[in-house]
Amino acid sequence: MRRGYPPKLAVVLTPEERASLEEVARQWRAPHLEVLRAKALLMAADGARNVDIAEAVGIGARTITIWRGEFLERRLDSIHARPRSGRKRRFPP
Repeated sequence: MRRGYPPKLAVVLTPEERASLEEVARQWRAPHLEVLRAKALLMAADGARNVDIAEAVGIGARTITIWRGEFLERRLDSIHARPRSGRKRRFPP
């Protein structure tokens, strides 16, 4: 393990979770961040390294580590963005 990087968290998917993630990854009308998370988690389940996933998806390796941890805590609920603190949006998305 290199200094400064946390250990890689193993992502193991059930067949139902894999099917659900593949469906989200194929959708072109889904929110972009959800599609990226689904693709990243599918790659993680296939054994890819965080650095390789980050390069393929276009997001930092630290973010991939965070996404892996959130998936292990909340499973498929981690795909959808959680409400953020602070003032409500003024304009609809």
